[in-house]
Amino acid sequence: MKRRNALKSFSLVALPGLLAACGPGDSATPSPPPPAPSPADRWTAGSLLNAGSFGAGTPSLTLQADGTDRMLALTGPGSESLAFAINSAAGSALTLQRPTSYANIFAAVPNMSGGMLWIWQVDGGAGVQQLLYALSDGTSGQIGVTRTLPVLPAPSLQAKVMAQDANGNALVRWASGPLDSAGQPTQGGLLRFISATQAWSALPLPNALASPNLLANSGAVFDSNGRAWLIQPTPGTAAGEWTLVLYSLVSGASGWTVGPQVPASTPRASAFQMVIDGKNRLVVAHSPSNGSTLSVSRFDPNGTGWSDLPAPTLSSQGYRLSVDAPGNLWALGTTSAARYDNASSSWTGPKNFDFTPADAQQGNGEWPLALAADSLGNTWAVGVRRKAAGQDLPVLWINLFSATTRQWSEAGSLAVQGGDNSAFVQPSQGLGPTFQVALGLDTQNRPVAAVTEILRASASSYQARTWIARGQSA
Repeated sequence: MKRRNALKSFSLVALPGLLAACGPGDSATPSPPPPAPSPADRWTAGSLLNAGSFGAGTPSLTLQADGTDRMLALTGPGSESLAFAINSAAGSALTLQRPTSYANIFAAVPNMSGGMLWIWQVDGGAGVQQLLYALSDGTSGQIGVTRTLPVLPAPSLQAKVMAQDANGNALVRWASGPLDSAGQPTQGGLLRFISATQAWSALPLPNALASPNLLANSGAVFDSNGRAWLIQPTPGTAAGEWTLVLYSLVSGASGWTVGPQVPASTPRASAFQMVIDGKNRLVVAHSPSNGSTLSVSRFDPNGTGWSDLPAPTLSSQGYRLSVDAPGNLWALGTTSAARYDNASSSWTGPKNFDFTPADAQQGNGEWPLALAADSLGNTWAVGVRRKAAGQDLPVLWINLFSATTRQWSEAGSLAVQGGDNSAFVQPSQGLGPTFQVALGLDTQNRPVAAVTEILRASASSYQARTWIARGQSA
């Protein structure tokens, strides 16, 4: 990691008085100025959060702020997920309890109001399944009372948290069998969770005539007023063609209001990304059914409705959307990132990840990268360098985008500590381990990164170890 040379800084600051007392030298050579600080100079070395063996399942990693000085992190798959409350000021971590002896945990997400929300499946007898839930407290780590979700018992149940608001209220999708010919559930619905009272209620489907399995392709967000926005793709007249229909649910209402569909001159694909900006406008990135170019549309519920925004020249595959605090839109692709500036109504980028070390891309073609913006719009980027042959512990790279200059700084490197394991040593040939990166900022604008390294032992099991690294405000 690039750091300022303390000795040179001392010689420039503390020695002039001494030199003046002794008289000027005959051939004084001015000392070079200290190097400019790297973004990584604002970070502490990454320390091991956990190391363990996980079984089958898809590994995941999430991290988000949950109160002053606290972040909640979740790593691992399904029923083996591990949750931690991280103090972003001190760096300490508290393990949160989770439901035990249950093999089918469907959802484990920070509930954004003090803890972790868990939803899982149990056998209610005679092969009938039920959905249960509980909360882990983010301060004590203890898990609360187990309660049943208000869903009729069915032979098979699934659940997914679609969206949450800042108070922890959630919109949950459930699905149930028997399955259709395509392997999709034929039953399903929506539940609303009120965090303050821990009360659940069933919601009607946005489109009562549509198949419940279409909810699997839906997306939802909450605005700052607690209003839920949901887009449910509806099949078009030809295979692969979809219409993206918009629905909204006012806080406290019992039914959905249908809105205008996402504008398109040609049929859309079913995949899309949606976010809410700082002015409670819905922004949707979508692409035509042929999957060629990306389109961006913005919906203003208090203004002119839908309008088209310029689209970044990103691939229509593998992109993600986010909005910074000032309301600027970020689009993160597989190999580049772009920023839509509201003031100039134009995109900066796409910016290829050439500000990272040249070997940052993993052997499997993925970029272990995460972005997060502070309350001013300064944006941190954290990723992992691909390890060299014989290397055990990874090295993070850190970069900072200035909302003032609208420029990226020079990337810096940061080492992690602990968790040495010969099984994770990078071989001279082959892909070796892969990484996942999550990044969040606490309420004091301090960035915290969680990095998980994954080593596949077989097609159905893997080992993993996770580090946390903390930074100072930009």
